[in-house]
Amino acid sequence: MDGLTKTLWQRHTLTEKERLQLGAQMAQAEAMIRGKQDELKSITDSLKADISAQVAIMHSCAEKLRSGFSELPKECDVAYAKGMVKYVDKDTGEILEERPMTEEEQLQLSEHREDAESAIRREAAEG
Repeated sequence: MDGLTKTLWQRHTLTEKERLQLGAQMAQAEAMIRGKQDELKSITDSLKADISAQVAIMHSCAEKLRSGFSELPKECDVAYAKGMVKYVDKDTGEILEERPMTEEEQLQLSEHREDAESAIRREAAEG
């Protein structure tokens, strides 16, 4: 039997100490798995959020390209006169929008002065 070796697997009954060690090793592996699964979920959620943000940007760009324009916020002064509402660009003084007052706006103005109908009549008479 010179030079030739072979490994045989033989049955071994575990001692109490070996069983405790295996139980501890198994619990440690299970905890590691749970931690890695939580980490994977966190990374996946983060990547999904990043992808969603990029999709939103892509859709916004596509809409601007399709329509040929984009809308930008403008700081405006709001002027109420003669039953009209005017939105005036704070930087340029340009009237950006002009429209009739809504009933709600008329009611809000009436809290600061006489009833809205009288205020409109008065403003019309002044103009």
